Amino acid sequence: MRRLLGQPYPGSGNRKTLGQALIVGLFVGLFLIVFRPFGLSELRMVNHQLVILGYGGVTLVIFAGLELLMPWLFPSWYAEERWTVGRQILQTLLVVSMIGFGNLAYTALLPGHFVLNLWTVLYFQGITLAVAVFPVTVMTLVNELRLARRNAREANKMTGSFRDGRQVNRRTVALEGENLDESLELPADQLLYIESADNYAIVYFLQGRQTARKALRSSLKRLETQLSGSPLVRCHRAFIANLDKVVSVSGNAQGYRLRLQGVDREIPVSRQYGRRIRVRPGQAATG
Repeated sequence: MRRLLGQPYPGSGNRKTLGQALIVGLFVGLFLIVFRPFGLSELRMVNHQLVILGYGGVTLVIFAGLELLMPWLFPSWYAEERWTVGRQILQTLLVVSMIGFGNLAYTALLPGHFVLNLWTVLYFQGITLAVAVFPVTVMTLVNELRLARRNAREANKMTGSFRDGRQVNRRTVALEGENLDESLELPADQLLYIESADNYAIVYFLQGRQTARKALRSSLKRLETQLSGSPLVRCHRAFIANLDKVVSVSGNAQGYRLRLQGVDREIPVSRQYGRRIRVRPGQAATG
């Protein structure tokens, strides 16, 4: 169980979050209309089906609102490279809890004898948990399994492609930082990867048989233009990798990870840049 909760899980983009919220909201609304649980069958009022569907609307608004707002308020906690199945479940529990309070407030607006006390709070929280947690949890686990299997298959194919297409590129690459006295010039086959660090870019390269590093005051986007036509490709918001140095590729639900020759760590590949890595290595720089 601990291993499952620690599995990487993709963060939510705006379109994906809104799509999930719509699915869950419709599920909740239609479920309550069809089965009328929790005393809803006794509801007697004009347009009662629309009233019941309103619970689905509450679910949709709160689900989408929290999924979009929380990553903006707490970017470090929601960083995609740290996001796991366990964190996704915790996020789901928070969303479900807030949906319960939202349904409680919605019910208080309906005509009838409504008494707000500890019992009614627990009652609505229990109802929400019983109805909403199932589709959300199932979607999370199924999606994690689907993405992990798909990316693992693609990673195996890419590993063979990189091995077959590996080249030795002796073209000289010149990197210049924003400061006039910051520059680095060396053959492309000596460059390993570049990592973003606040306002600096840390360049890792081979110096003899050792790995050396040099900090340049620059954004990765600025360095990308200087690396045009070389085997070094942007693969993540914080990384540029030399695709001629890739020895293997692994995949998980978040995307891919590159193992580079002579590098102890794995370089992440985010979904945004995945297509650049899926093409053949010889095409990557121009694709």
